[in-house]
Amino acid sequence: MQNTHSDSPSSPTPLGCSPFDFTYDPTLLMKIFYTAQRLKDGINVEIYNQIRDCTHLIDDKFRASPLVAGYFLDILRGREVGEILRQMHELEILDKYIPEFGAIKNFVRHEEYHQYAVDEHTLVAIENLDEAKLSIIPNSGHLVEMLCGLQKLELLRLAILLHDVGFGIKGPGGHEDKSLRAAKAVLGRLGVLDEADTEMVLFLIDNHLQMSQTAQSRDLDDGKVIQRFAELVKDEEHLVMLYLFTFADMRAVGRGVWSDWNAALLWELYAKTSNLLRGDLEADRLQITAIKDEVSKLIGRSIDVKSIQKHFDTMPQGQLLYSNPDEIAKHITLIEQLKNSPLILDCREETNNYSQIIVTCARDELGIFSKMAGVLASQNINILSAQVNTREDGIVLDILNVTDGNTGKSINNQKCQQVESLLQSVLMGETDIETLLNCQEFSKDKAVTKVTIAPEITINNDDSGTCTIIDVQAEDRIGLLYTISQAFYQLRLNLHLAKISTKGRRAVDVFYVQSENGYKILNPERLHEIKTVLEETLATASG
Repeated sequence: MQNTHSDSPSSPTPLGCSPFDFTYDPTLLMKIFYTAQRLKDGINVEIYNQIRDCTHLIDDKFRASPLVAGYFLDILRGREVGEILRQMHELEILDKYIPEFGAIKNFVRHEEYHQYAVDEHTLVAIENLDEAKLSIIPNSGHLVEMLCGLQKLELLRLAILLHDVGFGIKGPGGHEDKSLRAAKAVLGRLGVLDEADTEMVLFLIDNHLQMSQTAQSRDLDDGKVIQRFAELVKDEEHLVMLYLFTFADMRAVGRGVWSDWNAALLWELYAKTSNLLRGDLEADRLQITAIKDEVSKLIGRSIDVKSIQKHFDTMPQGQLLYSNPDEIAKHITLIEQLKNSPLILDCREETNNYSQIIVTCARDELGIFSKMAGVLASQNINILSAQVNTREDGIVLDILNVTDGNTGKSINNQKCQQVESLLQSVLMGETDIETLLNCQEFSKDKAVTKVTIAPEITINNDDSGTCTIIDVQAEDRIGLLYTISQAFYQLRLNLHLAKISTKGRRAVDVFYVQSENGYKILNPERLHEIKTVLEETLATASG
């Protein structure tokens, strides 16, 4: 869509030279912000107060004006959009122009992981896509490149602006459906987007949670998952827009929601979907070959070439494609040390400076993840996220993001060494998990608040060809993963893959499991038993 007004951006009206007669021409209430953005100049106090006194001029005629809509969309396609929209929000210009957005002002979601009110979250998300701010974020070069390559950046920002307005609408139904209905009304009122542009905005709003949910809860090495996501986005343009939207949205939620792990998962989903859409099925193979060459340069003198090749032959492809060569080299080195030990553990501080990455490798056995989770719980260590990877030769490589359960901060090196020693002792049968857990204060519910999030168990046999997927949502607490994985052990289920995440007080955990013999679980009675055992176990543990 081209500009719908005739003013030349190169000759905007000076902001401090002549008074604005908003009463005579109310469209100036929008034009002045467009002008301020182009001049990179602030609005002086006198005009600022004048604007505040004239918001009553924004009526249905103003909202339906193509000229005003043209100024507004030009603002959205410009620079430092977040700052301009903040000024418009503060003066209630934005709120009166789009009443649906005004209705979410200071609206607080009662979810602990949301740091901001809904209107502030929206503005922060838009600011995340200002090029100047984006360029200073570590490892954001590809994001800047994508942003600069967009033909219609204003559509992305408009979708972000409207994606949560459903929170301001009373009545039954989820905010996603309400937001979509409200957005349709707003776009119809603007009246300047063509059919394709309208479809793009509505697509982004309707699917703004799909990419993060797929990346965090599904096996991205499963071609079926990538195929389904590719069918959803349809083409590269929709994929890029949704990727940028998801980045901006997640990074605007609160501390810890956007992490290195989530960034890697999101990029993996983007890259694999992009390759499929472009028909570039050889891209992954060529990239893995290049990564292997880099790893060989790093450790080729100390690690046998056959061991390096074996890791690349037996490790899940996604773990190889979206880990740094330095990390893969460390993983291989750890696995080599496993020859004379039941388990090897390595710790490093996460880049967010408040959590720790623990990498463990061991030989697979039924219940091994339960033992690891139990030891961590016994040491009052909280698992924020986890990647559970099993090589084809039975070597388990788990990558856990953890914090101290008392302080919410990183654990120290002494604690890491203690955890490694206890894990080795447990795996060798020298120490009993239950004994360890019974010694801890948290097991006595000393300061545990009443559970307010009821456990939800969903079993899915459609999204994987080889595994049964179990989605668990429950009140987060130290020891929750042990409780769940211990139930899996009692049910004689093999854990193939786990994706663990935490949203405030809500644990959102996904487990890919198989029968003890390595098969997908299809028997209805067996599936009912699994769900019942999990529900009863979680209810008992939380009671």
